[in-house]
Order: sequence, then structure tokens, then C-alpha cells
Amino acid sequence: MINRLLTVYLQLFVGIAFLLLFAAGCRTDAFTSYWRDSYITIDGDQSDWQGRLWVPESENIAIGIMNDESNLYLTLSSSDRNTIMQVMRLGFTVWFDPKGGKKEVFGIKYPVGMAGVGMRTIGDRGRSRDQMPDLHEEIQSLKESQIWAEILGPEKDDIARIPVMDSSGIQVGIGYSAYGHLVYELTIPLERTSDSPHAIDTSPGATIGIGFETGKIDFAAMRRSRGGNSGMPGGMPGGRGRPGGMRGGGRPGGMRGGGMRGAMPEPFKYWARVTLATGSQS
Repeated sequence: MINRLLTVYLQLFVGIAFLLLFAAGCRTDAFTSYWRDSYITIDGDQSDWQGRLWVPESENIAIGIMNDESNLYLTLSSSDRNTIMQVMRLGFTVWFDPKGGKKEVFGIKYPVGMAGVGMRTIGDRGRSRDQMPDLHEEIQSLKESQIWAEILGPEKDDIARIPVMDSSGIQVGIGYSAYGHLVYELTIPLERTSDSPHAIDTSPGATIGIGFETGKIDFAAMRRSRGGNSGMPGGMPGGRGRPGGMRGGGRPGGMRGGGMRGAMPEPFKYWARVTLATGSQS
């Protein structure tokens, strides 16, 4: 009798735990974008976004999303140093799912990452304050050196390169605020046309999925390229099974466990379900 009760309790516990894990893995925040009623400059400065930033629960980021009849405008900022270093070293991709899910249909990667940078430059663990890199200078150097962005999709292996201020409508930029925040800004056309071949393929009033992710170090590629040597790899592209692609959730600033990887922060990944505005909002 006792064994049967223990079996029932164990099955109940496992079932509840599974449901909780499933719910956590499927959690996607949902909100409505603002209608753009003032000029937005894509320059890595969030002064255009005052009063229109949203801070997701338990995330060390702030997000702003606006749209008008033709374009979507997006900003993300973070003061988390690990997240900032991952964006700079390993790259940052914004994904769009026109159907409102979490499918990586179409993405824009910028920065594209800095190949050849060692793992120890990603986190600050074990460094004294005077050994910390000057983020303002590094971000400015990154802006000057990376004048291209990558367009990923809509087909699996589609990768195109465009200027960060593209004549077809996509503009992307980063900056570093006086308050110690990395600031990312993006504008992208809503509908695909002959003049705007790279677009989300949506319209005002629709609900879309928007995902944000950093890349991660590909340890397998490191071992292959160095014959098993534990040298440090460079940043690798993220998403959709590409080398170094990151799958699953991640917490900014979280740490991996065990061995050499214990010094690496977890890759950041976050999805939101966004309903686009249809007109001026009061």
C-alpha cells in the first residue's frame, strides 16, 4: 500500500514539474507597439524613446517598439556587462516571425561579432577594475569597423550583406549611453516590395513575433580547428543551426557549470509577441 502511494505521489510530482517546465519554456511576453508620431533617428541614442520603453519582468533589458504605416522601429538597451560583451564579441540577431510565433523566419544580425576574440574577453570574472575594457571606446571602434549587417532568411541558408544604413529601408546602429547602457536601434520596412526586398512581410494591426539573441562560442568548432587544443575561439553566427547557433533560453549574466566553460556567461535569448499599432494613440 505504501509503495503504491509513493508511486502515485511520484507520478503526480513528475507531472506537475513537467507542466511547470513546459509553461516556463513557452512563456512569451506580449504587448502592443506605439504608433510613431515623432522622428526616430537610428544613431544608438534612446533620447527619441523617452516614456516608450518597456522592461520585461526578470530581464535586464529595456525594449521600445514603434511602427507607422510603412516601417517598424525598435530599440533595446542593457547595462548588464556580460550581455554587452556578448553582443560585441559574438554578435546580435533580431528575428521576426510574421505569424506571431517564435520561428526564426527572417533575421538581421548586427553587430556580426568579432572573430578571433578569446573567451576570456567575454566576461569580467577574475578581472580587477583597471583591467576592464573601456566599453565606450570599444563600441565606438565597433561602429567604425562594422559598417555591414547580415540579412538571414527567409530561406534556411539565405545570407545577404547590406550597409547598416541601407537604401532599401533597413537601418541599424548601436551606441553607449552616459549611464552605462549599450543601446541598439533598428528600423525595417513592414511590407516587402521591389524597393524594399528585405522586410518583415506584415502590416499595421498584425501580431508578429520578435526575438533577440546573442551568439555563443562553438566549442566543437574550436576543437576541430585546433586539433583538440583548448585555445580560445572567436565569435560564431547564431540561430537556425548555423555554426555557433544558440538554441533554447538563456539568462543574461548566468554562468555555465564545469571546467573551462564555467567562466562563460549564458547566451541571451528573448522573444516577445507584438501587436502592431494601427494609428495615433492617445
